[in-house]
Amino acid sequence: MPFEKPEEWESELSQFMDTVKNSDPPGSIADCVRDDTWRQILAYYANENYVMENVAFVSALQPYIGSGSFDMNVGKELYGRFITDSAREQVNLPGGVRRELDEIYAEDEPIAPPDHFEKAYREIVNMCDADTYSRFKLTAKEVQEHLKSQG
Repeated sequence: MPFEKPEEWESELSQFMDTVKNSDPPGSIADCVRDDTWRQILAYYANENYVMENVAFVSALQPYIGSGSFDMNVGKELYGRFITDSAREQVNLPGGVRRELDEIYAEDEPIAPPDHFEKAYREIVNMCDADTYSRFKLTAKEVQEHLKSQG
């Protein structure tokens, strides 16, 4: 997998090395996308490891999760970008979660509660925290140790 060695991080992410050296990555992908610098570092890692759609999905939904409000026009855009079979950045969701969103957005004027993307968001966050983000944190810690050993 790309981006597994400290040298790869140093050459591609030189502008972020102070952050990597001096702070631990946030505890979860949801926390990571709230931090501008760590989100950019994660985006490089995710892109190199072919999982950028998951990071993009979490980042796009972050402002709405738990807010109590959601613009259905934004929902249509996110549904088209991440959920449909022809989505350019389709995320991998369980069938039941996908079907719920399919039913909502099958309507010309969809109506749904503000938290209707919550299940999809939680599925992707949980999957990433268990896999992609877990590997990212381990690799970031290795890079951090490498940088500290360099002085």
